[in-house]
Amino acid sequence: LDGVTLCELINALRPGSVSKVNKNKMAFMMMENISNYLKGCQAYGLRTAELFQTVDLYEKQNVHAVVMSTLALARLSGETIKEGSNRMDPNAVIAETKYQAPSSNAPKLGTAAPPSSG
Repeated sequence: LDGVTLCELINALRPGSVSKVNKNKMAFMMMENISNYLKGCQAYGLRTAELFQTVDLYEKQNVHAVVMSTLALARLSGETIKEGSNRMDPNAVIAETKYQAPSSNAPKLGTAAPPSSG
């Protein structure tokens, strides 16, 4: 939650977006990383409505907004999210928030069997 991975992600997509990544674990520096990432995302083309607030991630107040923003960035970048990719992977950001993806056994939207009439 220190924002370093986020800064690396946006710099991989748009080099120079975050000129200084703070490696220090002081709270205000970690929040600055997250804030700089968000500015980089906006400069990359994410709409304001697609961005989360710094506290959403730092204080884990709205992880859903963080995940949705990450997916919006992936969509905008045109990159396919693949495991084991040698490029910066947006899944790393999701992992940083300790988000657990649904199991592969979970039904996909529109594929659930209709209720039985019995």
